[in-house]
Amino acid sequence: MSEKKFSDSLLKMINAFQRCSSLKIINIYKINFKNIEFSNSFCECKALEEVFFTDNIFRNVKMNYMFYKCKSLKNVIFSNFNADITSTCKMFFGCTSLKKIKFFNFICKKVLYMNNMFEQCISLENIDFFNTNFGYVYNMSCMFCECSSLKKIDFSNFNFDSVSDISFMFYGCSLLKEISFLNFKTKNVIFMNSVFSQCNSLKTLLFFEFITTNVVDMSYMFSNCSSLSDLNLSSFNTDKVIHMNNMFSGCSSLKEIKISNFNIEKVKDMSFMFFQCTTVEKIFLPCFKIDSDSDISLKNMFYNCILLKEIIFSNLIIKKNINISEIFHGCLSLKELKFIN
Repeated sequence: MSEKKFSDSLLKMINAFQRCSSLKIINIYKINFKNIEFSNSFCECKALEEVFFTDNIFRNVKMNYMFYKCKSLKNVIFSNFNADITSTCKMFFGCTSLKKIKFFNFICKKVLYMNNMFEQCISLENIDFFNTNFGYVYNMSCMFCECSSLKKIDFSNFNFDSVSDISFMFYGCSLLKEISFLNFKTKNVIFMNSVFSQCNSLKTLLFFEFITTNVVDMSYMFSNCSSLSDLNLSSFNTDKVIHMNNMFSGCSSLKEIKISNFNIEKVKDMSFMFFQCTTVEKIFLPCFKIDSDSDISLKNMFYNCILLKEIIFSNLIIKKNINISEIFHGCLSLKELKFIN
């Protein structure tokens, strides 16, 4: 398709080419699309291998589920792509053969939903974002969920000012070793639960502009990051956090956790927070003030931290309705509990 313009009327292409089993290549060149819904348009085209979008202008376009479960798709290139897309939700979901995606001069300032966009792209090794602008993204949950071949992601060209949900964003990226968070502004993020969960090759995380002022859920945030050896969260603001359960569970290589600025005054669930942190030796919990009439759980909080020798509680205030069952279960090396006011 090339050199075409469409009218202002709404054109629905929902399921238009779904399951076209002989379609192998899509090449869209110099097309001006306006008011078009591409949802599911190439869904389950099992022979589709390559997709090229070049010099296109899209206005008010939806692309959710567009290439859903195109299991033979291997190569995707967007070049000089200027679009007012509102949704790319599950756009490449289940494209299990997809290895590489390139976005060159990809201007997409109005997209709101990118959740589950690359979920279960189990062969995806590289995503190249060059001169890319996603200006108003609201939901990025599960965006790279279970991309088990992905090794590196660079977000230096992203604008995250409007994002509120990054839960499960990298869940199950088992080969991911490095994430660059330069310009990763998270001032409006509310949900961070399970964002790095099951990233068991991730060795280090550096949070330069990671703002957590509005976050309410950090549960399972680093769970089963079994290669992570050092974690500095001293810049985290946890004033509004309610859920911290399983936050570090299964971080079996983690020797030191820096949480000196943590405020847990509003937290209601810290159960299994350090579950199976089998190499950590010392934990300092500042401002440990639990001042709530609602039920609060610290159940199994340090369960099986077998090398943990010392826990320091600072400014400890505990009122009522606290569940501390099996809180130190399996802490075979624990010798000292310190309470500092």
